[in-house]
Amino acid sequence: MRFYTEETNKIIAEFFPGAEEIKNQKKGSAADYILPNGEVIEVKLDYRAIQTGNLYIEFEYIKDGQARPSGLALSAERGYTAVIVVL
Repeated sequence: MRFYTEETNKIIAEFFPGAEEIKNQKKGSAADYILPNGEVIEVKLDYRAIQTGNLYIEFEYIKDGQARPSGLALSAERGYTAVIVVL
């Protein structure tokens, strides 16, 4: 299920003028944007943070019995900026 919304695009446009979404990068509750200066930001959504009072940040997950880095961990390795939107 893809949780990404137009509301998030509005938030990104407000805080990062000129940011353009990198197409075909949306997976689950994340998307990547490129800023006019060439910097890449990875945007994650956390819909339950307001309800729970906790922010969930995933750095790895298990697939086929193996721990693998999450998108956020890979973005950090690449030097991308992470933006977490709480809705």
